[in-house]
Amino acid sequence: MKKYTLIIFILLIFNDLIAQKDSLNNGDTLSLEELLTMEFSSDDMQKHLDVKKVISGSKDIETLKYSPGLISVIDHDDIRKFGGNSLWEILQRAVGVFMPNSYIFRQNVIGIRGDVQGHFNTHTLILLDGRPMRESLYGGIDMAILNSFPIETVERIEVTRGPGSVLYGTGAFAGIINIITKKNLNSSVCSDFKVGSFGTLGQNTSFSFQKDDVNISGSTHYFKQDGWTFSAFDEGIRRNDTIGLIFSQNPVYQEVNYGQENLGAHLNLSYKNWTLRTFYGKSYMDILGFPPLWKPDVHGTGGSETIDNVRLFTDLGYKHEFSDKIYSTFNLTYNRLQITEFGSSGMPGEARADDWLFEITNFYKPSDTWYIILGGLIKEVQGEGLTYSPTSFEASFYAKPYDEFQYAAYSQVEYSPIDFIKFIGGVQLNKIPTIDIDLVPRIGLIFNIKQGLGAKILYGQAFKNPTGVEAFFELPGAVGNPNLAPEKVTTFDAQLSYQRTYYQASISYFKSRQSDLITRETIGSVTQFINEGEFFIEGGEFELEVIPITNLHLNFSGSYQENYRDEESNDLNVNRIPQTMLKGGVSYYFKGIDIGIFNAHYSALSVFKSATTHQLNSEPKAYNLLSMNLNLHLKKLFYAKSDAPEVWFSIYGENLLDETFHEPERVRKTINTLPARSGRAIFGSLKFNF
Repeated sequence: MKKYTLIIFILLIFNDLIAQKDSLNNGDTLSLEELLTMEFSSDDMQKHLDVKKVISGSKDIETLKYSPGLISVIDHDDIRKFGGNSLWEILQRAVGVFMPNSYIFRQNVIGIRGDVQGHFNTHTLILLDGRPMRESLYGGIDMAILNSFPIETVERIEVTRGPGSVLYGTGAFAGIINIITKKNLNSSVCSDFKVGSFGTLGQNTSFSFQKDDVNISGSTHYFKQDGWTFSAFDEGIRRNDTIGLIFSQNPVYQEVNYGQENLGAHLNLSYKNWTLRTFYGKSYMDILGFPPLWKPDVHGTGGSETIDNVRLFTDLGYKHEFSDKIYSTFNLTYNRLQITEFGSSGMPGEARADDWLFEITNFYKPSDTWYIILGGLIKEVQGEGLTYSPTSFEASFYAKPYDEFQYAAYSQVEYSPIDFIKFIGGVQLNKIPTIDIDLVPRIGLIFNIKQGLGAKILYGQAFKNPTGVEAFFELPGAVGNPNLAPEKVTTFDAQLSYQRTYYQASISYFKSRQSDLITRETIGSVTQFINEGEFFIEGGEFELEVIPITNLHLNFSGSYQENYRDEESNDLNVNRIPQTMLKGGVSYYFKGIDIGIFNAHYSALSVFKSATTHQLNSEPKAYNLLSMNLNLHLKKLFYAKSDAPEVWFSIYGENLLDETFHEPERVRKTINTLPARSGRAIFGSLKFNF
């Protein structure tokens, strides 16, 4: 079946190339050979290079090659060509990105450049149109964002590799994911319905309205899956909460359906200089549980636990222009986290965080040579975590209620004394209650060596403030530490890029040193959070995008990293993530048919080998995550009338090779591996645009 699919795909491409040649004979278009060998004017070249613009590097729109950051873009055309059910799936295609799993928070972490932090997404900051979507209790329970955000409303996703705290503050540590939504659309309504493997049902609706100065757009997302078969041994350690002891027994093997249900809604509203953005996401998932033990039920057979995560985001913004050279933005941003976990006792554990942020950013462009940003913010962070006793059913705090203010001020200056050189310098001052003012800097040089050839040399720091759990944790035998310092990372980046009208390529090198990492240490009978130790990550990346003809598009990327605990490279690759990732896709469009094939190859992962680790589940191996997406534009295929509604039928398949993925259990290190993804899955959808 795979062989025949590939043969058909190649024949379709060949057929269209013949059509291109015939059109050339009629004087309509250029042949492929002429297109690849022709000379382009400087205006043509600049027009192509200006297509991809980003805002993440400087909080203002600029071309990718001049942005002070190593940024990759996944735009709405890429999403349409290659498909996907969620942001979590789509981000797997970005260079240097690995999406690990967890036995308690599924599909929750974005690993950039070998930086994966257990259960929580603490080192990668998610932005929505440049505004932070973060919570203060855990610093990174983002599963509701990654699985319920409506992808129909996405214009592009900017993936920044490297530190971003100078402009975006805590959590912009290893990288930034900036979700840019569609705006200023013509009034329309679009709706699609989806069914597929593992009992999947889905529905998405998006709408837009524009009149005079009023722009409204929004979308909803619903995705429910009965579940794929998750089968594994648990860690075989049980706790007796009555007498407070932990004892061992044989690991238990179970098979369950790993289901999920996600609901999301997004709204953009703008009127003149005012904007309102809001997002609600709810993700309900089956999990193995915490600790990773199968839950006993009344029949004694066991099963999975569940977790319910809600994220709410709202941002009210105003832009005031003092002149054509000076303007300011004012933003009031609210983030809420709510978690309910149903554990082995049947009683829930609950947690919440409510965070407010007021920020003023001033932009000054006195000339084409200078660009200056000055900003300041104040945050109020609140939260708490509750757990219930399985014997008395009484609630107690595992994260004591907290309410504190945090402050920051920042500046970034870009200076271009001559056309082909840009200097970047910036700093953020960070103030939290437990520290004096701390700062992180960034400096850099960007060269446009000659037309199409460029280079970037960047050096910067980032930080992650202590979370509510780390500072205010409280359980028998374990306590938080309110005197923790922020975690720090220092990163050096170097990139060489080359761009032509029909292709663009880049190669990068990076090295990061993390310090003051927050870990747990047991002193006597008490475990406490402390700042201790260092961590190093070093590697390289490449990207290549080829656009030889209008209808054919190819892109490839690769990355390699090594991570270790000291500069002598002892204890190599302790993060247990792929050292090598190779990713590539090809898409082709012809006569109302759009087909895309994408594959991501991951090298084998290593696991912890110790006397306390059960080596019972399958060992990890190198694997390929192959997907294919087919879109049929029915109106074009059947030559419908121009006033007929737009209708698309799509088939999307993931893990087409039906490979089994097992990843190391990174946190407790008592199980060698756990299943990470489903087997082969096929989804069909019907989409209407009115």
